Amino acid sequence: MLPAALLLAALPAGAVAAPGLSARRASLRDEIRVWRADQLPPAPSPLNARFSPRLDAVASAVAAARDARSLARAGEELKTWERELLAASYGGVRPAASAVRTRWDPRADLKQRAALDAARRAFAGGAGSAAAAADGSALFDGGSARGEAVPVAPADSGAAVTVEPPPLAPDDPARYAKVRAIVISEGASPRIVDAVIKAAISQKADPLMVLAVINQESDFDPRAHSSVGARGLMQLMPATARRFGVKKAANLYQVQPNLHAGIAYLKELWTRFTGGDMSGLASLDLRHSPDVRSAVAAYNAGPHAVDKYGGVPPYRETEGFVKKVLGYYERLKSALGS
Repeated sequence: MLPAALLLAALPAGAVAAPGLSARRASLRDEIRVWRADQLPPAPSPLNARFSPRLDAVASAVAAARDARSLARAGEELKTWERELLAASYGGVRPAASAVRTRWDPRADLKQRAALDAARRAFAGGAGSAAAAADGSALFDGGSARGEAVPVAPADSGAAVTVEPPPLAPDDPARYAKVRAIVISEGASPRIVDAVIKAAISQKADPLMVLAVINQESDFDPRAHSSVGARGLMQLMPATARRFGVKKAANLYQVQPNLHAGIAYLKELWTRFTGGDMSGLASLDLRHSPDVRSAVAAYNAGPHAVDKYGGVPPYRETEGFVKKVLGYYERLKSALGS
């Protein structure tokens, strides 16, 4: 098979004369370059071996397309390739939001204990099994996070005594182990939940609020794509993401870039409508705080709509979004115990 560039050069002069065809071809070629550079794992890897030749074939089809129909067909082939790559990359995420979701069973919390034993060390890059670090299953110290009593043997006695551990700080990831267990028990990928909590702490945002927004926006599916073009976990529009350093739209399907831009945007809205940061959320009655409701509404409807109506816009979708996000937040806060 000839390289795509050679195929394009070999076309008859009139084959790419239409301005619309040339622009669409250039757009597809840009998308292919982004996917190859930023999403496709480098060789040698199973994903590269599986998907790189297919992307080469799509690139050749784009270059060889002689009319709008054949170019559209190549574009559909690229979309199919994208969906299959994302499915292979994030195969462990929960089903689509329309699927039946299980309720939290407290027994599921007990099942997490074995996987939550090397929390702070793994989170900090210290000791811990390579397998646990790979899927993020051991990022939290579940026992201490639940406030369990810790047996301690005094030096002058063979008997064990029980002491309560000190309260965990908001920036200690182990604090969120019980919340983590709830979200995972409902089908979210442990790797993604861990990434969300870590990113929220790093960016000084409230992890529970970020989890609540993502739960409503994408159901923790990094492959989510809305009809208006919002992408990834936090359902960002490419233009919004560019303001926070994510220049390529395809990168919004990656967990870390999406979280970086989405949390930064949420914090910006929070400051704009509440006049403060997210550090005091645990002490607020969020459902009855007009400023908090405005900040959450702005994430769904945009800040200009909130400004226009002086609060939550009278849109059914936005009103439902605010209610569900704050309800989920309160549920997680209740599980946190603070």
